[in-house]
Amino acid sequence: MLVFSTFDKLQELHHTEIVDNKRLGKVLQLAQTKQNEMDMEMEMEMEMEMEMEMVQDDSAHTKATPTDLTCNY
Repeated sequence: MLVFSTFDKLQELHHTEIVDNKRLGKVLQLAQTKQNEMDMEMEMEMEMEMEMEMVQDDSAHTKATPTDLTCNY
């Protein structure tokens, strides 16, 4: 009877070994940069929408009433 043990070929992995394309790091960095830009744009749009809502709410409270429009001759 022969004695054997299994050999774990994947004891330690490096990202360059997982993917043949050694530019993966640059591609992931580019993707992260683009995602950050999109997140910032979305945040700015949300802030602008909130500001617009605040302006609309303020203008709703300052609209002229019929009594304000009467003429005093």
